[in-house]
Amino acid sequence: MTLEKTTGDCSAEDSERAKIILDRILTDPGNWLMDVPGILWSIHANLKIMHPSLHETFFSAAEMLAYTFPREVLKCVFIDLPQSDSTTLDIWRKLLAPNSTSGKVVLEEELCKVLQDHELCTTFNITTMDSGLLCLIVSCPTEESLQVLCHNTDILQRFLKIKSFPILWLVLRGLVYLSERPETARRIRTLLPDILQALQFDNVEITLKALNIFRNLVNCVGKMEARPIALELADQLLHLFNHASSEIRECSIRLFGDVIEAVAWWQKGKMKKRVLKSLVPLLFRKKDETLSVAQASGEAFVACAKFLKWNKLERQAQKDNDPFRIMECLLQQDRRRANEYLLQSLTYLGDSQTSVKKEALFFIGESNPWVPLWALPWQQGTVLQPPDATPCPRH
Repeated sequence: MTLEKTTGDCSAEDSERAKIILDRILTDPGNWLMDVPGILWSIHANLKIMHPSLHETFFSAAEMLAYTFPREVLKCVFIDLPQSDSTTLDIWRKLLAPNSTSGKVVLEEELCKVLQDHELCTTFNITTMDSGLLCLIVSCPTEESLQVLCHNTDILQRFLKIKSFPILWLVLRGLVYLSERPETARRIRTLLPDILQALQFDNVEITLKALNIFRNLVNCVGKMEARPIALELADQLLHLFNHASSEIRECSIRLFGDVIEAVAWWQKGKMKKRVLKSLVPLLFRKKDETLSVAQASGEAFVACAKFLKWNKLERQAQKDNDPFRIMECLLQQDRRRANEYLLQSLTYLGDSQTSVKKEALFFIGESNPWVPLWALPWQQGTVLQPPDATPCPRH
């Protein structure tokens, strides 16, 4: 209740009193913070509904709770909080990155004990011996621990199937370490289909870790290693081009460029469908407000044109950043796809970035000059406004 009063919609007097009480609580946490599950659930609930600017207050309370009752808090995160939940993972990551070095050491030691707790192993249907691998990932990796991990890919595969964000995050962190070195990256190739499944979760941290593993693997042992899952991976990446996170947009777009170069000759026909679907999104992302995303999109667009053997479009995209010329060239390559391009463009009229919206509207006019503007899905409050007069054939 005190935590909620310090940040909730209440009077200034109530808020001031709550802060006084909170200061008193934090000076003697051992006596005040004994209901670990109840307090942690309250923190979890408030992180979901409160404004992000107020989250630090709740994270600080969670850290204080962990310093006071480390084992209980860590165990509660695994057993009491919802496991396939981004807020649970946010708390988990915050606990594993405490401000003090001493606090970090204590939590790492306690976490290793919790991971081998009989109740926890029963909950996730693993053995205490298997969970020892997770303990190797908790602290900074050593040559010895990395070798142990890469010789136990079968156990890591079982961990990847556990429906728990904290467990999945730990395993993916270990696989990131392994994917950074050629000699260990080769040993985890068999896990690629399971790592691919992690992209289905709408969680920024988990998605970024999975994407980094794929990119590291491609860079360390070559693009050919992505062949077995190239088509499925391409499908997943297409959905990430418009993600809210600029890091995910950039990483997925760059990885897509690598993947289309990895396909074998017998996959080219199927991959061509994915590449054609990517042209409009990549063209619009060239105007992304994040410069690194815009650059990645331009490079991937050129790679797609090269894959399709559309030499004129490839040359145009390489030498000219004028969207009009590139759009014109794209439409000249295959006019039969104009309607498909149009349908793709319509979805971008609701994009959060004004530059992308404008690019979409401009392209709609180029791809189909007779589309009536009154038929477009106008959104109130955007920079795009419906025409005042009767429909006209050209914007």
